[in-house]
Parts: sequence; C-alpha cells; structure tokens
Amino acid sequence: MNLSVESEALEDYRLAYEFFSEQSFEYADHFQRCIEEDLAKLEKFYGFHPIKHGFHRVLSDKFQTNLYYDLTSEAIRVVAILDQRFSPQRIKEILTSRISKS
Repeated sequence: MNLSVESEALEDYRLAYEFFSEQSFEYADHFQRCIEEDLAKLEKFYGFHPIKHGFHRVLSDKFQTNLYYDLTSEAIRVVAILDQRFSPQRIKEILTSRISKS
C-alpha cells in the first residue's frame, strides 16, 4: 500500500521542525530522522492502531508526536503530525477540520 503525507501534515511537520531547530539543529535533525522512521514503520504496519477523532493514531517512538492517518483502497493517508502536548480540544479541532477535507 502506498503512503501519502497530505499537505496539512507536511505543514504540521514543518512547524515542529522549526520549533526543534530553535532548540538546536541536532535536535531538529534527530526529530526528522525519527519521524521518517515512524512513517517507514507505518508503511508496513497499519490499520490496527486505535481510532481517535476519526483517524488512526500512531504514537511516535521517540518524540511526543502523534501521526494520524486514514486508509483508502489505494493509500495510507497521513493527515496530521501533531505534538501530544497540544490540548485535547486543539487536537480535536484540528482533526475535525481535516475530516471534512477527506
């Protein structure tokens, strides 16, 4: 199955990367590698993760980050890459807005 990272998820990733870059380049680089590893694992193991706010949720192995995705007949669509420290209400609002775009 193909893995597709939607534009909003790429923007989530970009914002997180910028945040970690302000801490240090090494930390941002580590974040990038970890998210890439998480996405590679998702390509192999998908569909069994718990559903939260209409999307499957994967916890990143090394960062406080969640990857949210759904499945189509052709692809695993990553729709959000969000910091777990966001308020539950903020996460719900973001994901609800992305359900309507699905």
